Amino acid sequence: MEDWNSNFEKKASDKEYLSLIKLSEDVLGQESFTAWHYIQYISALYSLGLKGRGAEVTLEAIEIFPDDLSLRIQYAENAMFSSSWDAAISRWQYIVNNFNSYPEGVFWRLALSYIKALRFREARRIADEIESKYGVSQKLNDLMSLIDSSEAQKYIVDVRVKSSHYPCHIDKVTENKNIGKSKDFIKYRLFGWVKVPKGKKCLLAVKNNKNEVVYLDFNVNRGDVKKHFEKQGDDNVEVKCGFDYYIDISEGAYIGILVEETEEWLLQLELIGLQSVLEGEKGWLFLDNDANESVNQFTGKALLSEDMFLAWKIYADNLLEFQKRLNLIHFVASSKEAVLPQYYPHPRGSTNVFEQVSGLLKSKQVNSVSVTKLMSNKEGAYYKTDTHWSDYGAYLAYLSIMERGGFKEVIKNINFNEIEVTGDLGSKLHPERRSLKKVHFYDGPKAVCVFDNRVSGAGSITIWKNPDAYYSKTAVLFGDSFLKSGCLANYFTYSFVRVVVINLPGSLIEEIVSYESPDVVVVQTNDRYLLTPGKIYEKVSSHESPVSLKVSSFSEMERNDMMKNISAYSEEHFYKNKMLEILDKLSDRKSKASC
Repeated sequence: MEDWNSNFEKKASDKEYLSLIKLSEDVLGQESFTAWHYIQYISALYSLGLKGRGAEVTLEAIEIFPDDLSLRIQYAENAMFSSSWDAAISRWQYIVNNFNSYPEGVFWRLALSYIKALRFREARRIADEIESKYGVSQKLNDLMSLIDSSEAQKYIVDVRVKSSHYPCHIDKVTENKNIGKSKDFIKYRLFGWVKVPKGKKCLLAVKNNKNEVVYLDFNVNRGDVKKHFEKQGDDNVEVKCGFDYYIDISEGAYIGILVEETEEWLLQLELIGLQSVLEGEKGWLFLDNDANESVNQFTGKALLSEDMFLAWKIYADNLLEFQKRLNLIHFVASSKEAVLPQYYPHPRGSTNVFEQVSGLLKSKQVNSVSVTKLMSNKEGAYYKTDTHWSDYGAYLAYLSIMERGGFKEVIKNINFNEIEVTGDLGSKLHPERRSLKKVHFYDGPKAVCVFDNRVSGAGSITIWKNPDAYYSKTAVLFGDSFLKSGCLANYFTYSFVRVVVINLPGSLIEEIVSYESPDVVVVQTNDRYLLTPGKIYEKVSSHESPVSLKVSSFSEMERNDMMKNISAYSEEHFYKNKMLEILDKLSDRKSKASC
């Protein structure tokens, strides 16, 4: 190991992340392992998406080298990467307060953290400090514009039911603004009720986005609520089940109940921005101000960084390894603006991320499919008020994937009719906007869901069986909301006897592929997500797996319900056992934490 340092420097220079991580873990703890080595190690972990381990190593390094500026910067960047804005502010401010000199970028990152935390007054204070230190510049003008536009952002309160075990309702009161700026929700009147069971010690629970919880008494008698349930034959409700408090929901909040020392989160209050919709020609709506920088991607202002281009090369090589032994198809769902640029209010850039990625995948001979040109010539593939394609657009995607996969027989007896719908973009406007969407009708044999892991969104696993399908084969689909929107997954369930659908955009889980030995694997993503490559996860139950991460965010009662539902399955033992393994690990972790 004497020559490990020169080997380390070479691997860091060549960006050989995997081998760099292995070497770091072999020599970690040696006196000659400096702060610089830690930074290279941490960068490698984050480059491969191992953010959990990256955060752990950063904390370890900070304890050993508390006065190293580069590590402190990395520590602050970790918080921004995790959208922990208050932590990011604290860490950037620590640098300003404790170091005599530091890069100018520290101020810019501090200002951005304040903006993300909706603390606009502090953001302007930092902008003033930047001006006094470095003078006026176009970059500073852009920062001030960003502060102004962010502060002017309008929001609406979105209330989502997290659990229905204890019915809960927030009543409308005139002093609360339905639509307002973030500052309008700092003092929000929380007036409503929870179905409080008789004879049990109960408190109202309120949690902010920092996971800080306060417990409050139920302080309002609600005879109307009691009578409502009694009319339904349910007298198990206390009359003092109401609440009336002022709370800060400017960064969102959770409302729940503490019953005999057991928490149950009932509602989530979230501020939804109303300016995330861009209106184009002839009433066509597009996504705007999203985390994936849709506009900047289309116009070519947001392109792959050198590190991300290298990460895409590594990912492409990984896909090729699977492609050697599987009928694997990488599919990119086109953004609406790529299909319908004539209605988009911004000009297309000379190049964009999609072209960068598709060019790389083509040069690597990855079996990748896109239907942008095809859909551009098909009326009704997309509709005005949604980011996703219509059922007809999904059908075109299905036909393209089937053709690329070598499946000549496709479902043809499908009819399409137009119906009026709102869509995910139309619903963001007030009043809501509606448009016509092509939906499908199919009279042939349909599949039955034989397994559902009870996870919504990322980490969802469902299994479908259709014994009367044409192909006595198995299809495994990894993807995002485009699998469900437009019914893309449905078309595969009409064609294949067994279809496994995993909500995991642009990525795959090796353990599932090995278990299923499928006749086709589709790895679907959409071109808004191409700024970051997908990942290959080894196991369903690994701590990095999106399935595990999603379940770890569940409340104790939600996990108990999942345990009950998963345990009830008499088939699909592989998936059943994997989910129970995740739940057991989380239970063990909680037991150890309480000791």
